[in-house]
Amino acid sequence: LQVKTALCEEVMMLMARLLLALLLWSANSYGAVTVDTITFAQCNACSSLSFNHTATNVTDGVIAVGVMNFEVSTAVDSLSGATYAGDALTSHCTSETAATVPYYELTWFERVANAQGANNVVVSATGVMSSIAAGAFTASGVDQVTPLGSCTNTTDSSATPSATVAAAAGDVI
Repeated sequence: LQVKTALCEEVMMLMARLLLALLLWSANSYGAVTVDTITFAQCNACSSLSFNHTATNVTDGVIAVGVMNFEVSTAVDSLSGATYAGDALTSHCTSETAATVPYYELTWFERVANAQGANNVVVSATGVMSSIAAGAFTASGVDQVTPLGSCTNTTDSSATPSATVAAAAGDVI
């Protein structure tokens, strides 16, 4: 259990780095993008995960939640949704392993014009997962129509993995 928890913590840190590196904020007409708050949480043998996240600056804001679920026995359960302050977040993109064991699924959720203050992020799955790990961040100064750009998925087990990310002038990568 400790190894699995440590792995989830490492994956969450990687998720945060990947989000900042691979997802695009279209800030063309909104000025500088400012990351407000970042929070992480994890649970084992659970079907939902709830944690507190505080958004202090939401001018032209967005909340993004990256969720990884891990299943060691079957690949039949998956993430069913996420909310912040009771408001549904939109699924932005999903990447998953083939229906094999162990099964990993990574999903990004988003919502513009999110609530301000201390509120709960709630992530739900269709069944009990071996582990769910999530990271949330809020940012201000983002395009309210397309706050996050395209997701880039790749599979690479080399010592120097890489991915190509599409970007337009003015995008923050």
